[in-house]
Amino acid sequence: MRDFVEIRFMVEKELWEKLDLSNKTEWYAKEKNRIYLKGAITRHHMQVLRQQKIYGHHGLWIDPDRVLEPSIKKIFSGNLVVDLPSRKVMVHTKTISLMPEQYEMLLVFLKHPGQILTRELLQDLIEIRGNKQVDTNAVSASISRLRHGLQDASMIKTIHQNGYQWTKEVKIVKE
Repeated sequence: MRDFVEIRFMVEKELWEKLDLSNKTEWYAKEKNRIYLKGAITRHHMQVLRQQKIYGHHGLWIDPDRVLEPSIKKIFSGNLVVDLPSRKVMVHTKTISLMPEQYEMLLVFLKHPGQILTRELLQDLIEIRGNKQVDTNAVSASISRLRHGLQDASMIKTIHQNGYQWTKEVKIVKE
């Protein structure tokens, strides 16, 4: 199952049954609240999720306050610490300030270390967060600001004509 990307939904059982995503081509539903997609998560996948009234809340932590497992308290990666209950981001023990879209983009990268996230997916993240349509230059600008805030551009690698990738190991600490 290595060629598949897992998406976990935080939806009630009744809504899951109404979604019936298991019949969609490319989708493979294994069990309640889980879907596996072949390859990368694309804009098409996100549009289907939005049409189904999930609005992007699909395990990529687009809305971390709603989707994030409540038991997760901190995420560590290199010199970076994210304290989820307080929404604090620290680099070398110094708190840094991130815009909401940058914070959520950071969580998406931390949730999927090593996975290539397409520009389209990140563009959708910005659009969903700001409830506005943006062009692909907004993705480059947000990535640039995030890299600047993290003080280590090597954490986010640009994969030419594919997207971006988190390069550091990630450790999640639960309660």
